[in-house]
Amino acid sequence: MEKTIRNQRIIIIMLTVLLICNFFALSNLDSKLDNLNNNLSNSIQQVRSNVSTILSEIYSINETKKQEASLITSFDYEYGELDTSKFTVPVKVKLVPKTVGDDTAFKLEFGGETVSLKKNGDSTEFTAELERGVFADKGDVPVRLVVNSDGKTQTEELEWNLGGLYWDYLPNSNASYVFDDITWSEKSGIIVDGTVVTFLDDEEQDNFKNAKIIYKVNGKVLAEEETGDDEHIQIYKTFPGYGEGDILELYFEAEDKFGFIHETLLKRITLGQEGTVTEETEEVDENNFVIRDKEGNVLIG
Repeated sequence: MEKTIRNQRIIIIMLTVLLICNFFALSNLDSKLDNLNNNLSNSIQQVRSNVSTILSEIYSINETKKQEASLITSFDYEYGELDTSKFTVPVKVKLVPKTVGDDTAFKLEFGGETVSLKKNGDSTEFTAELERGVFADKGDVPVRLVVNSDGKTQTEELEWNLGGLYWDYLPNSNASYVFDDITWSEKSGIIVDGTVVTFLDDEEQDNFKNAKIIYKVNGKVLAEEETGDDEHIQIYKTFPGYGEGDILELYFEAEDKFGFIHETLLKRITLGQEGTVTEETEEVDENNFVIRDKEGNVLIG
């Protein structure tokens, strides 16, 4: 009996020692893992720093190469005030070329137009002044420099875009159709249930009037609904007698302070089979609007 108790005590002591050893071993392992994590984190940070440095150096090298290959030392342009009688904007351009010969000629080409630059007195600058209509172009209009010297022609694309001046010089209407539920059935026809939200700040709100929502089916206006100054417009309309293959379009329209009509396509859907709806336009972008004059002529779109 005493021998058994003694053996049990020995086993307990051995297990206790083993547990203590395991505790210290695990503590040491945890410390090593922490060190490894710290080292790994430091290494990752160092790699990121190195990559950032390399990218910065590559950018600097590319910029240096671009400047070395450029035909000009400097280039600048400045827009003036909107002429509301013609809806044009004066533009002043100046550049300093790297080399100029006796017969060197400089001109700008953009959107099918050409403008010559003239030497500005005794300075090294060449300048030009032009007028650009705010409705001249909707998309990008890159500008290219053309240099003719000694019977040779060189060109360079400038970091300048002349398109879309209406964005900067006309009030901007912005609206979106949200929280929508557009359904149809053979019994009720099309049901439009949702909210139109206009994103106009106080200044822009004052620049617009006659705001309304327009409902079209197959290109025909079926209803118009004035919105006033409301920013959140709850709408509910039904159009019976329509079904599969018919196209519903929802527009927001407003007249700006100059009398131009801004029309934004909010939604276009096609009625599918058995009451299903196929959405063709889910988001409003720069291609989903038109600007018209009072006579209905499309200026942008």
